[in-house]
Amino acid sequence: MYQVKVNSAALRINGPRETFHAHDHDQLRKAAHVFHTEWHGIRSATSCLPGHKIGISADSGIEGDAIRRIHGYLYEHKIAKVVYQGFSRNADILARALKKLMKGDFEQYVVSHVTSSQFEYRFEVDQQISILSCLRDRVISKIGSVKPRFYTVIPEYWHRTIYNAPPRLLKYVAASRVNSSIAFVPLENTLRKNLFTNIIGAQNSSAISQVWSVNIPSGLESIVDTKKCRVVGYQRGSNLHDRMSEATVVLNCTLAECQPMTQLEAISVGTPCLTGRLGLEELSDHKLTRLMEVTEIDSPHSITEAIDRLIYHMRDTSVNFPEELRSYADQRVQLSLASLAEFLDFS
Repeated sequence: MYQVKVNSAALRINGPRETFHAHDHDQLRKAAHVFHTEWHGIRSATSCLPGHKIGISADSGIEGDAIRRIHGYLYEHKIAKVVYQGFSRNADILARALKKLMKGDFEQYVVSHVTSSQFEYRFEVDQQISILSCLRDRVISKIGSVKPRFYTVIPEYWHRTIYNAPPRLLKYVAASRVNSSIAFVPLENTLRKNLFTNIIGAQNSSAISQVWSVNIPSGLESIVDTKKCRVVGYQRGSNLHDRMSEATVVLNCTLAECQPMTQLEAISVGTPCLTGRLGLEELSDHKLTRLMEVTEIDSPHSITEAIDRLIYHMRDTSVNFPEELRSYADQRVQLSLASLAEFLDFS
């Protein structure tokens, strides 16, 4: 993909990190996604999608020169659809400027990656106010969400779910993990991320011999036997994918989630990932959905049972688990591309 070198650190266009793992789609390659360089989860989700990628800052102000560069790029490549992956004050400024600068058949969209549980942060509420203002002013044509049924929170949202896609990875081949017994917990030490419960749940499983954590469960060793736990430190990019590929199972049983990239990155390297209930209707009856979703995410016992159930299935000699997981990952890609194309009125 064509790459623009921009002197300003606040603007990034089609960088390798955002294009190397992207899927392809004839129609979607005609769209441009605007993401925020500081928002790592949304940035990761955006990097897997077809189309042009424009990174702006959410923390520092957006300059007129950056807006002119973006306008010029869109004009040069005849891009008529811009999708804001997440929204900020800078995104609002850019969207309103492009509405004035772009002529002809030009439309802008917003994909929200927030849940209502995050409204305790005033920032998230303010961004929804900004999105709705842009919608009323016809700066934005349509708003959608990766959180199922988000229209029950804000009725103006598209009534379908936009699916995130796993990254397109070429070098990993799903290996047999029949004799493996490692749980990888790539979670922050926060209430929402539920680090301690995931670690305790993994340690209590007789099928698990090692628990790798990117964060220290401070003080847990004083009340729980943590001899299985090994802190491996923060992982990113290929290092993260390598760790995931070495594990038997990845744990991401968090207390508030949309469609975690942690799960999608894990299945792309052939490793299953446990989450809470995601509510993805098209996948609700899938065997791997039932195996990878945990009902009581604040209960180590529930996580332990889910780990044991999943590993028992993986070790079943009548099951070709790598092929099952590969098929599931392919379905997630298909759902992602189809939902995004429909949302952008390509289909």
